[in-house]
Amino acid sequence: MKTTILVAKTTTRNIIMLFLIALMILVKASCSKSDEPLPEPKPNATGNPDSAAVAADKAALVDASIKGANPDLAHITMPLTNPLPSLGANGSAIVWKSNNVSVISNDGQTIVRPAYGQPNANVTMTATLSKGNVSDSKNFALTVLAITVNPDSVAVAADKAALVDASIKGANPDLAHITMPLTNPLPSLGANGSKITWVSSDTTVVSNDGQTIHGATYGDPDKIVTFTATITKGAVSDTKAFILTVFAEPNSFKITDINWNPGYADFNLCWIEDSTAVDGGYYSGSYDYVSGFNVLGTYMNNTNQSINIFSGTIWYGDGTSESIPYLMAELEPREWDTHRGAFQTITGPLKHKYPAPGTYHIKIEMTADFPEGKITSSFEKDFPFYCKFF
Repeated sequence: MKTTILVAKTTTRNIIMLFLIALMILVKASCSKSDEPLPEPKPNATGNPDSAAVAADKAALVDASIKGANPDLAHITMPLTNPLPSLGANGSAIVWKSNNVSVISNDGQTIVRPAYGQPNANVTMTATLSKGNVSDSKNFALTVLAITVNPDSVAVAADKAALVDASIKGANPDLAHITMPLTNPLPSLGANGSKITWVSSDTTVVSNDGQTIHGATYGDPDKIVTFTATITKGAVSDTKAFILTVFAEPNSFKITDINWNPGYADFNLCWIEDSTAVDGGYYSGSYDYVSGFNVLGTYMNNTNQSINIFSGTIWYGDGTSESIPYLMAELEPREWDTHRGAFQTITGPLKHKYPAPGTYHIKIEMTADFPEGKITSSFEKDFPFYCKFF
C-alpha cells in the first residue's frame, strides 16, 4: 500500500517538473526574440504629396481630355484637343508622345488618315506626368480612320459644281438667248484635275465645240439644245447638262466700213475722157474699168436661203451721185445662206469725174434682198482724191 502511494507521488512530481521545464523554455525563447530590433515601417506612398498629385492628375486624364472634335478615340479623323493638356490641376507636368508620328504628331495636331482603300491605323498616345521626383504614364489607344471617299469623286464633284452657265455662254447674255458662239475654247480641265468633254444634242444647231451656231429659220420657233459636259478623273465620271435656247435672230445687213480698193488706190475715181473706152467714154490709166471702194460689213441670215446683193448708191462730196452695181463679194463664211458671216464687196465700175484733187465726203448705201424683205445700210467717210496716170 505504501509502495503504491509512493509511486503515485513520484509520477505527479515528474509531470510538474516537465511542465515547468517546458514553460521555462518558452519564456526564454520569448525573451530572446524581444532582444532583436523591430523592422522599420514601410513609408506610406500616399504620404508623399508629389505622388498624390501625379496620381490625381493621371486619374483626371480621360479620353475626353484629348479627343478634340472627334466623337471618340476609336474614330479619329480630325486633330486632337489643341493644345493637349500640359499641366495637371495638381501641378503635374504632362508630356505627350505618339508611337507613330507619320499618322499622329506628338502634339496631336497633324492627322494623316490612311488612303482610300487602306486599313485604319492604330496609334498609342502616351502621357508622361511628372512632379518632383515622381513620374508616371498613361496610354491612350487611338484609331485613325482611313479615307472612305474616293478623292477622285471629290475632285469630280468640285469641278462639276464649278461649271456654271457663265463658264460656257461666251458673249451671249445667257444660255436662254444664244445667237453667238459659246466660250472659245470651252472648259476642258477642271481646277481639281478633272477632264471635261462636251457633246451637243443637236450638232446641226450647236456644234460639240460650241463655235458653230445655226439658229432657227426666221419666224420659226427657237431651237432647244442640251449641251452636256462629261467630267472625268481616274475611274470616276459624272455629267452636267446645260439647256441652250438658240434664237432665230432677225436677219440683218450692216456696212461697217468703206475704203479704197487696195489694188487701185492710186487712181480711184480719177477719170479721163476717151471715146474709145469700153465704158462709154471714160477710163483710168491703162484699165478699161475702174474699181471703186471696198465695202465691209456683217450679216445675219436666218432664212436658210441665199440672199441677193446688192443694189447701191454712192453720193459724192460734190453733190452728185451714182448707182453702183455689185462687182464681186468675198464672204466669211463663203456662202450667203450661212447663218452668220462677214462680207467684203468691191464696187464698180464707177463713172464719176472729180473736177480737182481734194478731200470729199463719200456716202455709200447698199441693200440686201432677203426673202422676207430688203435691208438697207449706209456708211459715210471722208476721202482724199488725186490722179495718177500711167
